[in-house]
Amino acid sequence: MSSGRPAAADLRLLPIAATAWLGAGVAVVAPTAAWTLVAAVGLWMLAAVLALVRLPGAWRGLVVLALAGGALAVTSVAGQAGLRAPPVLNEAAQAGRVVQLVVAVSGRSVDGRIPATAQAVRIAGSTADLATPVLLFGSQGDDGIRAAQIGSLLRVTGTVQAADPGEDVAFLVFVRGFSERAGAPPPLLAAADAVRRDFRNAASGLPGDGGALLPGLAIGDTSSVSPVLSDAMKTASLSHLTAVSGANCAIVVGLTLALGAAAGLPRRLRLVVAALVLAGFVVVVTPEPSVIRAAVMAVVALIALATGRAARGLPLLCVAVVVLLAIDPWLSHSYGFALSVLATGGLLLLARPLAEVMARWLPQGLALVLAVPLAAQLACQPVLLMLNPSLPLYGVAANLLAEPAAAPVTVLGLIACLAAPVFPPLATVVSAVAWVPASWIAAVATFFAGLPGARAPWPTGVPGILLLSALTVAGLVAALVGVPPFVRRAARAVP
Repeated sequence: MSSGRPAAADLRLLPIAATAWLGAGVAVVAPTAAWTLVAAVGLWMLAAVLALVRLPGAWRGLVVLALAGGALAVTSVAGQAGLRAPPVLNEAAQAGRVVQLVVAVSGRSVDGRIPATAQAVRIAGSTADLATPVLLFGSQGDDGIRAAQIGSLLRVTGTVQAADPGEDVAFLVFVRGFSERAGAPPPLLAAADAVRRDFRNAASGLPGDGGALLPGLAIGDTSSVSPVLSDAMKTASLSHLTAVSGANCAIVVGLTLALGAAAGLPRRLRLVVAALVLAGFVVVVTPEPSVIRAAVMAVVALIALATGRAARGLPLLCVAVVVLLAIDPWLSHSYGFALSVLATGGLLLLARPLAEVMARWLPQGLALVLAVPLAAQLACQPVLLMLNPSLPLYGVAANLLAEPAAAPVTVLGLIACLAAPVFPPLATVVSAVAWVPASWIAAVATFFAGLPGARAPWPTGVPGILLLSALTVAGLVAALVGVPPFVRRAARAVP
């Protein structure tokens, strides 16, 4: 029997990821682009100087790499400053002028709002090319924005307003009148949109909450989920199941690797096939930033867990964080990004040790099933507390009951999704089978959300987060390492 102690984690790259995150988080809210450029140059120079200084032990390399991580993120912010704040849009925003934009849609429409990238602007008879992330606010009755496909081009007219510092978009565009279609999406994205539409049609005839929830569980399409069911999923701490996350990606890739192994494919070929399947899955479920982040995190977790070195997966996670922040430093202010990183880190570091501890009293398989949602919940709860200052008392229990149904829904839903455009009868049959576990998840969410005290109030702000973090760390230390002797002595001294 294992001692239950966690394997030693390789923390050498953690300072680099932390400084990259910190540098990006500060730089994206810098008052001017010049300040960011000066900070980037200063950090690189300081790293270069310290590289030449003889510090004791391994401190020199650690400090230099940490500075380089921060410098890389700040440099990325400085390099993208011109794209995110073109003078023509700044002047239009300050003067309140009406502009005409050609934008490429980059995400799903939610309540008439849709993320896009402005590619060209026309104002006062002159035209300029752009590459600026924006958020469109469609006018009432503008079905063009609400139904726009990812990758399609729209021509809109309206006013612009600079977004708050740190937001993932640079400008808000308030559309006047109706949008016009200016170009079709690339063939691959258009085909993926048709696949999703056919799958929604196949699932639309299924009854109850299971039919409404099925597209969300399989491909992240929650357009059919009612507000009541959505609130129940959030209250029961199951809303992550309706967002395409690292778990969805892990299921798809894990199944591909298992089938490849059963077919006798060489290991390297299995990895290549799994990578291609993952890329196809990302396209089908929409290649939004959140989905791409989930795919990256899933790959990190799978590589580490597949090699049996979960604790050593932390360096891979740190590299993924640095790379993603270097590409998009504005992720440093994203709750979704933070939750993705924390959930992956929790699974890598806590799932197996917690399972080993619980295996002392529970069957090994049940202990592992329980440890996975518990590890992710413990790691993410401080950030979740910032979004909702309460604790889901039944969150772990709800996840324990719902998680076994998530994998069948994902796999069956994806099969139905791919079959819908080529063989609708098969899609209908498979969707009906997938409806069973989808209905179970909906029933679990509704049951736990309706229990008394489903969400326990908790102190808000920094004190509440620090208190919860301290209690979580203390509980983990007691469970994985043991209660310190001085605590036991203090407990015996209490009358």
